Amino acid sequence: MFGAGTTWEMTKGDKDIARSVIRFLEDRRVLFGERGRHPGDAEYCLESVRQMRTYLGEQLTAEGTGKVLTQALQEMRRACRRFIDEAGPRAEHFRANRERFLVAAGELRATFGIYVAALANKYKLTVDDDLKSILPMQADQDDQSALLGLELDDT
Repeated sequence: MFGAGTTWEMTKGDKDIARSVIRFLEDRRVLFGERGRHPGDAEYCLESVRQMRTYLGEQLTAEGTGKVLTQALQEMRRACRRFIDEAGPRAEHFRANRERFLVAAGELRATFGIYVAALANKYKLTVDDDLKSILPMQADQDDQSALLGLELDDT
């Protein structure tokens, strides 16, 4: 039997994790869709952001995650936590105040846009058109890394 008595563990590299994160986010309409028009939107968005936060936390547990990826995942997770805190239990703050929801969603989108752009640039990944709509205007890599305080040379 091949590998008998040996445990083989495959670990994902940063590029694979970044690709997985971007693919996961491409299906999160809270990041790019029109939300807040229907009474149930706030609760659905809150649940989606909770799932995003959990997923990002799971990705942070990968061994040997580089500095850039770790920082991006942590910042996106913090943005999720801010959105969740702002929503209140069962999104009651958002249901009571649509503008509060729209501001929180805008802040979430802005944060994710910056970090998705940074990851896509660093690892040369493509981003789906819907998710691409939240990315900041195209800046060259030096401008973007300075904005984020990131050193994009890290491996």
